[in-house]
Amino acid sequence: MTYTGKSKFLEYTLTALLIVVPAFIVPLGGYNDHFYYPKFMMLVFFSIALLLYVLINVHEIVQHYRPSRADAFLLIYTILMIVASLFAQDFMDALYGRAYRYTGLITHLMFVVLYFVAKLNGNLDKRSWVIVVSVAAILAFYGMLQHYGYDPIIRDDFRVGWNNAFSTFGNPNFAGSYYVMILPMSLYLVDQYGKKYLVLYAWILFSLLLSFSTAAWIGGFFSIALTLLWLVIREPKNSQRLKMINQTTVISVLVLVLFNVVTSNALLDEIGKTTGEGVEIVENGNENQSAGSGRIFIWTKTIVLISERPWLGYGVENMAEAFSRQFMDDMEDVFGYALTIDKAHNEYLQVAVDSGLPSLFVYIIFLGFTLLENFRESLKNSSFIFILAAVLGYLLQALFSFSVISVSYLFWILLGFASSARQRKKAI
Repeated sequence: MTYTGKSKFLEYTLTALLIVVPAFIVPLGGYNDHFYYPKFMMLVFFSIALLLYVLINVHEIVQHYRPSRADAFLLIYTILMIVASLFAQDFMDALYGRAYRYTGLITHLMFVVLYFVAKLNGNLDKRSWVIVVSVAAILAFYGMLQHYGYDPIIRDDFRVGWNNAFSTFGNPNFAGSYYVMILPMSLYLVDQYGKKYLVLYAWILFSLLLSFSTAAWIGGFFSIALTLLWLVIREPKNSQRLKMINQTTVISVLVLVLFNVVTSNALLDEIGKTTGEGVEIVENGNENQSAGSGRIFIWTKTIVLISERPWLGYGVENMAEAFSRQFMDDMEDVFGYALTIDKAHNEYLQVAVDSGLPSLFVYIIFLGFTLLENFRESLKNSSFIFILAAVLGYLLQALFSFSVISVSYLFWILLGFASSARQRKKAI
């Protein structure tokens, strides 16, 4: 029997993870963590279950598994993270991650497990994606309720009074990052099942806009444009697909117009503001340190930190102490008060400050090989176009964001699906 990497256990467990983890919260009120620690523990549960499956079937998997160049660089990247963490000032932060973050070494190892299991299984069945995207639409609806002032679930003290659409992700920026990857998969359902799934697509697109996350907007718009453009290039004479592309384009424009109307021109205002800041940066360099919600300041100071420890960085999740120690006075000058800045707000700078420039170099090579494999397969199998768009959309918005426990598991699973194309094995 020809082995495609599929097993009912892997398929069902990955589907369950993509349903349960984004939705899972523990609303206890007060200053309890409703979002991040519960998702961390749920990821621990699923990762252990998947790892046990791999260990039980290790003989068959090793016999048939075909390691790729991407796998080798991911292994090197992980080793470099481990070494950097051993030299971290606070090893426990490096291991578990800071409170309300939980993106330490343990989380990275879970992401690696998810990547390899997703690669072993291959892309989910279409029916599984219907469930995953439908759950995403429900979470989007919950975020929409929050934006308009109604939240049926008890809030923690920190978020009382928020009118942000953070849904079950804890932060509207994180919710936006999630929708960036779900959008292309909703288009996958439109492509496979027809225009009835345009309702889900439109719903999620509107919720992406409600996040008011410029990074997510950029990543989302890019992923949609890339998906539609690549479908046209791949099959320019497929009338049915061209009809789907036209329908999607019309729906997208209508959603953008509707959002701009109901938010009193917020879309155009944000585009104008972002464009203005971009022009100012090009003309004046880094003089306006508060530009981009303070990102220019954070990026320039993070680069200073990297230059001081270029080889191993400061250890995973150990940026906050180094940043405060060196730039306390600068923060007061720019923002008027001191902040706890524990993230670079750029995933690539974050890798470098956490584990060094060699680690960043290896990580980029890993991504490059993975995307190359995915691109080649997308020439033959249209389903990989949507995965490619989801991954690239996330990587683009990651220029202004960072890895979070609420969202990044989806990115690593999609990377595994992207790498699964060349897996050819016999049945376990």
